[in-house]
Amino acid sequence: MRWDGTSGSGKADRGVTRFPEAARDIAPLRPAVQAALRGESDEMVQALRAEEEEARRKDRVYWEPIKRDLEEFRRKLRELAPPDESGRPEKPS
Repeated sequence: MRWDGTSGSGKADRGVTRFPEAARDIAPLRPAVQAALRGESDEMVQALRAEEEEARRKDRVYWEPIKRDLEEFRRKLRELAPPDESGRPEKPS
């Protein structure tokens, strides 16, 4: 399997051959780069997918409290808004 998830070969080590020193420097922190250095495309794809899922998990952890705070702010803003002619709070502009 290629780096892009399709069948074939030859691209797993493209980045590591173009930037070998940088690849070796970052490899201890990146299992995907380690796999690429070994030429193991399937393992590299799996590692990249794991990295992506971890990044998404961290995004959710980061944004969830911010989203809650924004929702609470909007709720309070609606409570403070003067009513329109129908008696409902006016939407903030």
